Amino acid sequence: MGGRVEECRRLTPEELEQLAPHMRREQVYEGRVLPYRLAVAIDGESRVAELVRGAAARADRPLYVFRELSVSPGTHSLAISFTREGELPARAAEPVTPERLELSAGLELRSKEVVLVTYDPEDRRLVLKGHAR
Repeated sequence: MGGRVEECRRLTPEELEQLAPHMRREQVYEGRVLPYRLAVAIDGESRVAELVRGAAARADRPLYVFRELSVSPGTHSLAISFTREGELPARAAEPVTPERLELSAGLELRSKEVVLVTYDPEDRRLVLKGHAR
């Protein structure tokens, strides 16, 4: 998941000089995945608020989030937002992932029940898995 942005730029003479001769090229294409701000609230209480960046050293791999939140059995309200940070370059095509994703749901949880929130790329939205009610 995540909006991939690729930008092309010319290397400076100093940058070219630092490269081995067989690696030198005038232009480089740098790709990255735009970061997203994740916010999770359960029953109105903030449980997660963080910036999620693309994986790998250059942040050029898809976004993955794994957070395990303990919730007591019973009725709860869940609110999640995933909002793109930063601006797209003027020439960039719209990323596959929307600028903002939101999910609000009421949950009736039993003891030891697990609910997964994931991204559905076909419908381009967040969805609950493992919760039939």
